[in-house]
Amino acid sequence: MKEKLIKSYITHLTKDDIIMYAKKNNIILNNNEIDIIYNNIKNNTDELLSNPLNVLKNYKNDLSNETYNKLYELYTIYFPKLFH
Repeated sequence: MKEKLIKSYITHLTKDDIIMYAKKNNIILNNNEIDIIYNNIKNNTDELLSNPLNVLKNYKNDLSNETYNKLYELYTIYFPKLFH
């Protein structure tokens, strides 16, 4: 059920949603990082839901250290709450 709701949300996700979420979490993204995150969410939904850490690690070199570390921190907080 949770996966279905998340997938439904992702179909309507915009780059502005990512920008606003990042700002809310004190993450400053450059345009390239916005594109990377947006495209990964939209194009790798199933993998993100099953193994988000693997997807995040695949893009570690494409994100600033600060962005990667903050996304990792958010993963450790929210993923266990969503799927366990």
